[in-house]
Amino acid sequence: MNALGWRFHGGVGERPNPTACKAVQPPVQIRAPPPQSRNPGFDASIAPLSHPTCEHGVVQTTWSAGPLIGFDLETTGTDRYHDVPVSFAFVPYEGGVKVDGRINQIVNPGRPIPQGAIDVHGISNERVEREGIALIDAAIEIVARLLEASEAGTPIVGSNLVYDLSMVEALARRELGVGLVAQGFNAPVIDVLVIDKTFAKYRGGKRRLEVLSEFYGVTLSGAHDAAADAEAAVQVAIAQAERFSTDAGRAKADRSVKNVDLSALSLSELHERQIGWHRAWAEDFQQFLESKNLKPMTVDEFLWPIATPDDIPEGGSSSSRMPTSD
Repeated sequence: MNALGWRFHGGVGERPNPTACKAVQPPVQIRAPPPQSRNPGFDASIAPLSHPTCEHGVVQTTWSAGPLIGFDLETTGTDRYHDVPVSFAFVPYEGGVKVDGRINQIVNPGRPIPQGAIDVHGISNERVEREGIALIDAAIEIVARLLEASEAGTPIVGSNLVYDLSMVEALARRELGVGLVAQGFNAPVIDVLVIDKTFAKYRGGKRRLEVLSEFYGVTLSGAHDAAADAEAAVQVAIAQAERFSTDAGRAKADRSVKNVDLSALSLSELHERQIGWHRAWAEDFQQFLESKNLKPMTVDEFLWPIATPDDIPEGGSSSSRMPTSD
């Protein structure tokens, strides 16, 4: 068990044999440079990803069989740079089942929660006053847990994680004086929304976590509860790995991944490919917006898994097209 209470073999807590597992993964970028970025330091956050699925010197065959940590925020609104959490959850898995260390914490945001947000997640102002920890304490714990996972190379799993992780980045900068990436976060990220948009591109319908759960045969009890959403996201990721390991499962996939066995990708490969998959989706959506003479996407909306206001060109502004569930 590590300092944060997670029990993993070869993941968070117990490190793999460095000799038996060395050179398993090459360095990868946590983010890809945006198109036409005016931020000269943008592409500086390059760091190696360690491989968490090496147990006692034996590399496991699929990432879905190794340790995974579901992560989710419920928040005061949809602005990932200025809204803040009202709850957060971490749900650790190993071998496809939950393990000890589940966290589901209410946060006092230090500001009134808009009624629209309350209508979504049901967390009232009275409840955060009664049960919530201070926002700075939430920032400390969230960042500590993400960095712990990053150090061990354990994947963070969720749906539309560019929203959650970008909010944590902004929160850490404001409350702690230094962002998540600057503190060394480079954990592999598995985003079930990005995977679904790519491998089930033509299936139609909404892509909210409730819909994804139903589509992949996962039971989601209590949508918009952070722990329930984090748990469902891990189960959806495992189901996606199984489904998109076959030609039949990839029948509605984008042609770029028709021959990609999702379950066989290493964590480094999966992380890097999601950067490209998100970018491809954004470029397609940008073309759609242009064809309808609608407001175009901003540079930061092309980025995954973390974006910041620094990534917006001078004179530009970020849209609110990145909700907590798409």
